[in-house]
Amino acid sequence: MVTDSVRRYRILETLGRGGFGTVYRAELLAAGGFTKQVALKMLSAEGQASEQVVQRLRDEARILGLIRHRAIVGVDSLTEIGSGWAVVMEYVPGVDVTMLVSHGPPPARVSLEITEEVASALHAAFNEQNEITGQPLRLVHRDVKPANIRITGQGEVKILDFGVAQATFEDREARTSQMLFGSFRYMAPERIEGIEDRAGDIFGLGIVLAEMLSAARFKAPPKDRQRFEDFQRFIRGAIDERLQTFTPPVAEPHRERLIALVERMMAFDMERRPLAKEVEQACRDLRAELPGPWLRDWAETEVPRLQSLARQQFDDPMSGSMLAENTMRIPVNTGAPAVERVEADAEDEAQAVALRYALIGASICAVVAVLVLVLFGVMFWGREDAQDPVAAAPVEAPAPVPVAAPPPLDEVAAPVEPAPVDPPVEAPVEAPPPKAEPAPKAVKAAKEPSPTPPAPSTPGGTVKLSGDARNAWLTNSAGKKYPVGSGSVPPGTYDIKAWFDGSTEGVAAGQVTVSDGESVTLKCSSMMLRCTKAR
Repeated sequence: MVTDSVRRYRILETLGRGGFGTVYRAELLAAGGFTKQVALKMLSAEGQASEQVVQRLRDEARILGLIRHRAIVGVDSLTEIGSGWAVVMEYVPGVDVTMLVSHGPPPARVSLEITEEVASALHAAFNEQNEITGQPLRLVHRDVKPANIRITGQGEVKILDFGVAQATFEDREARTSQMLFGSFRYMAPERIEGIEDRAGDIFGLGIVLAEMLSAARFKAPPKDRQRFEDFQRFIRGAIDERLQTFTPPVAEPHRERLIALVERMMAFDMERRPLAKEVEQACRDLRAELPGPWLRDWAETEVPRLQSLARQQFDDPMSGSMLAENTMRIPVNTGAPAVERVEADAEDEAQAVALRYALIGASICAVVAVLVLVLFGVMFWGREDAQDPVAAAPVEAPAPVPVAAPPPLDEVAAPVEPAPVDPPVEAPVEAPPPKAEPAPKAVKAAKEPSPTPPAPSTPGGTVKLSGDARNAWLTNSAGKKYPVGSGSVPPGTYDIKAWFDGSTEGVAAGQVTVSDGESVTLKCSSMMLRCTKAR
């Protein structure tokens, strides 16, 4: 039994893992024998090294601490564990809407009830007052998509991942107003122009409803009006056809009303979209007239079945281990940056003091070593410059931007292909640089007598791109650039420059080391603005 005031966490399993952090299911052990299951979101070493990543994590906790709604995941605290930050959140067992869609659509009444709950939460998040200032929070989620909506076995609906949300509160750390965040597949047209408004969340929710009703995934919506109208007509046909396959089939008047609701939520002009409160009321009125089970009854049997199909086992050495909070914890229910100090026992304090002195000693040794190396380097370079001056190496022309990989085959394509979005753009939008002309194809060599192809003349490795980045370049210490995915690169360490959600300039996204013969996959996160080597 825990008897002191330092809270501890027993790691039970890994719920999910990204490039910059991991979410664990953990058992919280507190004083007096109090225990409960929580979701523990912890940053990896790469995430802790990025100040922007750390700021986003802390902002997410503070935002969630300001909201009170049944359909928004709750947060307990923002704390330090070991050398990094962690968010202690409500553990929500269940499956996300992506899983529902991929295994056949839920009944139309269930889809409307899920949409109704999300709309209610979006309304509360935008209009709820800040407890400190008394002003509306004006929170815009900016990433409403199926993967961020979870359904429990009791029929509860929860919106997840507020890491890129926009809200008006003074204690926000990360500043993201000039960057586009979210998934292009669910992004409203005006957001490409840099307009961030609650109507963008309604647009994303409209596509989520369309996917639940049709059991299909659609490509990113076009950004020009004419092609967007073709896109909407295609979605209308997909929903209408699917609703007729239900048992019993949805009657035509109800099909028309369902489609009309989706089209209003997905209107090209943001002024024509309904408010979240209006979507909530429309869903409530319509589902009362439809046949089929209620969400709670349906979830009691379907969610456990889908959970068994979706369960993913992670081999993580943290499972079964015990972690303790540091002696500092930031409450998040007020959004205030005040720090609450918690008394630690004598053993913890002694360990902290010893670690502090060890770090100071190591830092002094490192500084001395760097000074010595700099001194010898200056002497050596000075002698080299006096004996044999070397001309500066010519700067190479930038390599052509690699073409984005094609979408998965399970997506439903509209008759008119949506316009590609390369690379993400900042607001205001600038015209993208012209694509470099493709290099002329090499003349095919005559067939050699030997069937064995010649070995490559230059050793190296290959680098592929995955995750959220649209394009990326590698740059070595000499300034030479290699587009990711364009072929082999020489062994060495490279700086990564990647194009995330909304940047025409590209951002510095970390470093990667490539060995001879190695095949490297870079996993990039638009939330963290970082790329790391996938393991």
